[in-house]
Amino acid sequence: FVEGAGGMGKTTLGNAFESAISESDTLFSKGSFDESQATPYKAFQRAFQNIAQRILIKSGKSHAEIKNVFISGLGSDLSALFGVIPDLKELTGSLPQPETLDPLETGDRFVNLFARYCRTLDGIGLKRVLFIDDVQWCDLPSLKLIEYMAWAPISRVMFVLSYNPEGMSDDHPLRKFQNSLK
Repeated sequence: FVEGAGGMGKTTLGNAFESAISESDTLFSKGSFDESQATPYKAFQRAFQNIAQRILIKSGKSHAEIKNVFISGLGSDLSALFGVIPDLKELTGSLPQPETLDPLETGDRFVNLFARYCRTLDGIGLKRVLFIDDVQWCDLPSLKLIEYMAWAPISRVMFVLSYNPEGMSDDHPLRKFQNSLK
């Protein structure tokens, strides 16, 4: 966690962090939440723009090899991630739409699929750094995803979460999550 008041340089730190990561096998993704837009998973959608191109460049593998890894790791369930990570279609082509579920089951499926997606990237040999800014404005589905990922058996993924504590009460969902990690 990176905590600081507005204007302290948290976003600048994230940008510097991205510049400092020069390892060829590391994907750096950066997204942010917006106070005025509580769209579920919006920061993740921003973070994974152009991910297909970055995976191909960083992995050194062919398009066909990457497609096979994703299809074998996620199967047709992969299409449930297209709404948040539309670039994955570039790697896999069109896939059948997943079964329609009720909203709670759909959210649970997405969280589980995202963890499987991260494990699949592990199979390609890529480390991931995910910098998420302004987490104090995080929507609840995104926070649930972050919480799940914090406890999931996934290696080679680093989450850096920055936030402004001003106006956050002790019962703010982010505070509750932080306390659960202690």
